[in-house]
Amino acid sequence: MNERFRRFGALALVAAVTLGLATPAGAGSKKLGDGTRNGAGVSEVLATINAERRARHIRLLRLDRALCRIAREHALDMAQHRYFAHYSLDGRSPFDRMRAHHYRFGYAGENLALDVNTRSASEALWLSKEHRSNLLGPHYANVGIAAVPIDGEIIVVEDFSD
Repeated sequence: MNERFRRFGALALVAAVTLGLATPAGAGSKKLGDGTRNGAGVSEVLATINAERRARHIRLLRLDRALCRIAREHALDMAQHRYFAHYSLDGRSPFDRMRAHHYRFGYAGENLALDVNTRSASEALWLSKEHRSNLLGPHYANVGIAAVPIDGEIIVVEDFSD
């Protein structure tokens, strides 16, 4: 991975930029992790999230195939275009991406992580107050998780909705 991308990714992870905003309802070579098939550690990530939610008596999250596709597309876009941000290079927010897929939500959020593997990325998210608030948000019922390898590391995207 080139140095510019690595530095930006580390800054974004440390900055813990997450979105948990109320929004109006809207309508080989190593294979890339496919959240819709629980690839690249996605089932482990979901199990960890739900174990923590269960321990706190918060409803468990359901892995949502549509959110997994939305998360995976964003992860692939970041990997292909070498950036790491909630907003895509064309200016679309996570909410814009959900609406573009006709995904209906009243409350939504997104976590991003870049690390050496899915487990490390997931652990880093738990250490951040902002990310943890998305992971444990009682208003969320659904999650889409994608894990996409890039240059020996992995980008993890978690999209949440009610």
